[in-house]
Amino acid sequence: RKRTVKGVSFAKCVKAGFDSCGHPMIKTVGMSAGDAESYDVFSSLFEAAVHAVHGHSFTKALHDRGEERARLKDLSWELPASHVLSLRIRARRNLAGLRFPPAISADERTEAEQLLLRGLQELTGELEGEYIPLLGMCAEEGHLLEGADLLFYAPDAAPALSSGVGRDWPHSRGVFLSRTKKFGAWLNEEDHLCLWSMEVGADLRAALYRLLGAEDALRAALQQEGHSFAWSPHFGNLTSCPGSVGTGLRFEARTRLPLLGARSAEFRKLCRGLHLQPKNAGPGQPDVWDVSNPRRFTCSIAEQVQSFIAGLSALVDVESRLTRGEAVDFEALLPSSS
Repeated sequence: RKRTVKGVSFAKCVKAGFDSCGHPMIKTVGMSAGDAESYDVFSSLFEAAVHAVHGHSFTKALHDRGEERARLKDLSWELPASHVLSLRIRARRNLAGLRFPPAISADERTEAEQLLLRGLQELTGELEGEYIPLLGMCAEEGHLLEGADLLFYAPDAAPALSSGVGRDWPHSRGVFLSRTKKFGAWLNEEDHLCLWSMEVGADLRAALYRLLGAEDALRAALQQEGHSFAWSPHFGNLTSCPGSVGTGLRFEARTRLPLLGARSAEFRKLCRGLHLQPKNAGPGQPDVWDVSNPRRFTCSIAEQVQSFIAGLSALVDVESRLTRGEAVDFEALLPSSS
């Protein structure tokens, strides 16, 4: 009956999977980490889960933080600006010394909120902003966060509720939003911290460096208080959901693809081959797609950026060929491994 030092058990980690058959429309992992040590104490379980999600085996230490930033300098950042309307980048992080949201106590949640809030309030320049707690949030503040697409809600899906992330809602949870509305942060949603960087247009470099700059500033503030983000050379950044480990980054481009998007079967198959996930932008926007990258494990940030740019550029190239009336052999476009 193994437990972590903070008391997280095997049963706690797999509770969501045993309590729920999953989501009828969304593929879920069915387990969660209760703290950073869960990945070590129950390593065989989490390795199997990560392998199932990302398709990689554990044969060596997979993540080297020292190399990730250096390789960004050599990248070509050009995205097809004619079709990319906006960008959003998300980074999930947790604090190493506290239990993660699925297992956290009310006191620990408040401690996590205050630790991160002190760091956020020290941000300057375009990152400077204000914190809006969900508890006591007024209608005007809610509309502000909805307009920035940064308001998060109490979980209602059975797996999330079973995991424990919704306990004591909405206490010690909130949203930080910069005055420029280009940067935001969620506190104590699914993870202790979820950073957001938003950019109108196709300047991926600006969006990513904004997010990384905020992360660096928060890391320095945490270190001054004797804390750090949860990370391991084996899994990378440690998250509540094992499907998000690795870089912990998710890139999303709102992209206009009227002709390619209308060919649903070919479009989705091509996205899978390019390691991308498409999602329609919503009612009234049938031609617009939010295209994101599921790949974030066993790759550096630079490799993740390169893969995202290459895949998105390939989609836009196909869209351009269809616009010109050219015949497109979709099978020939798929990588040989797909």
